Amino acid sequence: MPKIILFLLFAFIIDPARAQTGSVMSGDTNVISYANPKEYTLVDVYVSGCRNIDSNVVRLISGLPIGDKITVPGEKTSAAIDKIWKEGLFEDIWLEVAKVEGAYIWLRFVVVEKPNILVPKEGLLIVRPGGKKIKKSEREDIEEKLRLRGEVFTEYKRQQIIQIVNEHYIDDGYINCKTTVEAIPFDTGGRFVQLKITIDKGKKVRIEEILIAGNQEFKKGKIKRMMKDTKEKHWWNPFKQSKFLQDNYDTDKQKVLAKYRSKGYRDVRFAIDSVQRLSENRVRIHLNIVEGRKYKFGTITWVGNTKYSSKYLTDMLGIKPGETYNEELFDSRLYMSAQGNDISSLYMDQGYLFFQINPVEVRIHGDTIDYEMRIYEGRPATIRN
Repeated sequence: MPKIILFLLFAFIIDPARAQTGSVMSGDTNVISYANPKEYTLVDVYVSGCRNIDSNVVRLISGLPIGDKITVPGEKTSAAIDKIWKEGLFEDIWLEVAKVEGAYIWLRFVVVEKPNILVPKEGLLIVRPGGKKIKKSEREDIEEKLRLRGEVFTEYKRQQIIQIVNEHYIDDGYINCKTTVEAIPFDTGGRFVQLKITIDKGKKVRIEEILIAGNQEFKKGKIKRMMKDTKEKHWWNPFKQSKFLQDNYDTDKQKVLAKYRSKGYRDVRFAIDSVQRLSENRVRIHLNIVEGRKYKFGTITWVGNTKYSSKYLTDMLGIKPGETYNEELFDSRLYMSAQGNDISSLYMDQGYLFFQINPVEVRIHGDTIDYEMRIYEGRPATIRN
């Protein structure tokens, strides 16, 4: 790292025998001065130190403009080092002046690659705290997700491994999983490292209870049954799944809201939605539901339709004024229902592939919502070839 800091300050390692202006025969041995940057035409850029990474890639990443005039030392050379460093592939990087002839200059990047990950035939070393190895099947599942063979070991790769392993266990209810990754040198040249992955998965986090308040339309028991993958633990049924998974919880909450909206509660929301940690492996869920007003459909008018009459489209929609507002039903009658009897399918089956429909709430009076169905039919599409 000290070298990087020096070169970001435009300090270069220069061989005085090479860093000359004019020819060696002339005796002109003016060495490039850090305090007196000069402008040169960049002839070429060399790269040395690459073992596994293509040197042409390094040259390309640097962005140094071969054939253009650059100031040495200057902003472009500093920026070039910074670009390569940000790739995270090298332990060290510095820039040398390879040669100077008059107004022409040749530069060289010297790099020290980060090691590659070596995976032994027997597989990765994955252990629990204390050094006990995990089961073979468990290790193979993790290896399949990591796919580490031939990878360069960088800090980004370390964090990526930690994230993948933690998510593997979180998906099974171990939301407190903690993983560390240690790189162990395999050879004296530093080309390879073996990884020691230590996993402290902790205990599965289970749901002690689900507290629900504010509900009037549905009983608490029915709401809990809507949440098919978020179940509380009961003493009389110890084998019932009660693990807490955030993704499942988020999905189940949306199911509850969708059920309310299907019963006319368009504005339903959770005033309180919290997961309280009771202990290392127990949580309590609080849901306070604000149901809001129960709505119904009002008048429905059509704008922009020329292919079909408004009466025909209203009959096709099949929703009459006074019916309970149902968001799911409304959407299915407009867009691609499973039975194919929706408004969009009606048009597209006749070649109107650019058809669009936009339902707009034009008036809400009391518990009634009036809609204006704004249609863009477009031209019917035809087969050219």
